[in-house]
Amino acid sequence: MALPLVPLALLGLFLLTLFRIRNVGRRPNDLPPGPPTKWLLGNLLQMPKEKAYLQFKKWADEYGPIYTLILGTQTTIVLNDAEMVKELLDKRSGIYSSRAEAYLSRVASKGLRMAGWFYGDQWRRARKILHSILNMASSLSFRPYQDLENISLLAAILEDTCSVSATEAGKSRLFEHFRRTSHSLATSIFYGFRIQDSSDPRLLQMYQNLQYFSDLNGAQAAALLDVYPFLRNFQRFLPIYKHAVAVGEKTSQFFLSLWMPAKQKVLQGTSQPCFAISMVKAQEQGITDEEAAFIIGNAGLEAASDTTSSTLAAFIMAIVMYPDVARRLQECVDEFTDGGSRMPSIEDFADPRAQYVRACMKEALRWMPTGILGVPHAVIRDDEYRGYRIPKNSSIVLNIWGINTDEKRYKDPHTFNPDRFMHDTQTSSKAALNPNVAERDHYTFGAGRRICQGLHVADDFLFLSIARLMWAFNFDRAVDPQTGKEIVPDRLDLIGGLLVQPAPFMMNITPRSEKRAQMVREAWRECQEMKLDGEMQWKSVPGEMFSVFPSMSEVKA
Repeated sequence: MALPLVPLALLGLFLLTLFRIRNVGRRPNDLPPGPPTKWLLGNLLQMPKEKAYLQFKKWADEYGPIYTLILGTQTTIVLNDAEMVKELLDKRSGIYSSRAEAYLSRVASKGLRMAGWFYGDQWRRARKILHSILNMASSLSFRPYQDLENISLLAAILEDTCSVSATEAGKSRLFEHFRRTSHSLATSIFYGFRIQDSSDPRLLQMYQNLQYFSDLNGAQAAALLDVYPFLRNFQRFLPIYKHAVAVGEKTSQFFLSLWMPAKQKVLQGTSQPCFAISMVKAQEQGITDEEAAFIIGNAGLEAASDTTSSTLAAFIMAIVMYPDVARRLQECVDEFTDGGSRMPSIEDFADPRAQYVRACMKEALRWMPTGILGVPHAVIRDDEYRGYRIPKNSSIVLNIWGINTDEKRYKDPHTFNPDRFMHDTQTSSKAALNPNVAERDHYTFGAGRRICQGLHVADDFLFLSIARLMWAFNFDRAVDPQTGKEIVPDRLDLIGGLLVQPAPFMMNITPRSEKRAQMVREAWRECQEMKLDGEMQWKSVPGEMFSVFPSMSEVKA
């Protein structure tokens, strides 16, 4: 007697499904080792909800410099060794420069955030445009902007020390001033306007959008749509999907609110020299307004604003934790500024006597990387490395924290010790290109073709900020009024998600002398009178800027 066809078909479908999912969550033997897995889940239940970088480092200590995490259907390869990063992300960059699938991140960016683009013509075109203004030669032209914004920073900190207690100035406002400074530098370069105050709605909106995006990336429900793609068929029923769509719309509206007025000024011939001119010209290649807004907003504004300000916050934490470093750094600054009789300048970067400042800058970047686990790369085809198979579309995590604290590379890696870089005179870009892995200073800027393009601007900004902050102020430990003991910051008390920085902590900020305080006031008064108009915008842009961007006559209306 023949079996009914429908039950037979259902049985066959059931058996086929079991066959296809039998290995989901299991680690094939030819992959790098890793923590034990569970069927269907892999290592999902072992993924930490916070401070993932600490667990990733523990796994590196246990399973070696390259290991695999199986997250449902997704394979993640974690690199914890500088030599491996060089061999894979640098030397094989042709296949290791794409991005891992992050579905809800793309939804929350409308597919337009350059940092998440897959490797291809769209990404290469945008990177070429950005390189035209962020290369070493062009970055020198931004120094007048850096100088003014840095003087503004010193004046704001000084005003706080005069209006509130030294302790309150340290905790409540310092990091906000760092954010305003780096953000205003970025808006000047990319859009042609300054941000005058840390309470500016545009500044607050950008960081709020970044926080939304970061929280979304860290949500477990978001990860499930990557590791089990079939769940996307039910996404319209998921609150997190609706939230991602809303974040994407809000971010798009914000970026367009910055881009469209800048574009209009370019077309009217009234724009100050800025990247918006280059982008309007690039639209002749078919770039839409929304795409242009995201390229500038994400790859320019967000990247420049948060990373440098977070590094400054890390530096301040370090010198409060290590007062001997602070004293030595102040002595160094006083030496190359003729006993402190003048304010440090960006030209001091090349002074051999300023090497300790440069060493502190490198050590701050190493000691607390802002993008602590980086943005995962992806390999676009099957590969083999040291006897291991690396499957196509695997996520490749550059464990920046793990490499920057590798005991084989750095003695006492958790100690802030600028002496480790006293003989390293390389700029960040030269160190990144150095074929000798042992001479690479750190991996905070990433690796391969996805390395940060703003290396040169960051070097100038951090050097000038560190030198001037230490020339002008003392940053000392606060005293607990109840115990009478000094308050030492906790290095691992970090806030953020994709990008981290120290949580605000108590410290005392005081001017080093009344003479230096007066020099800061006079420098800022001169900036206001000679360079800024009544709305605190540039009266006329420094002449150097005209050589960086196309003239508006080259732009087609």
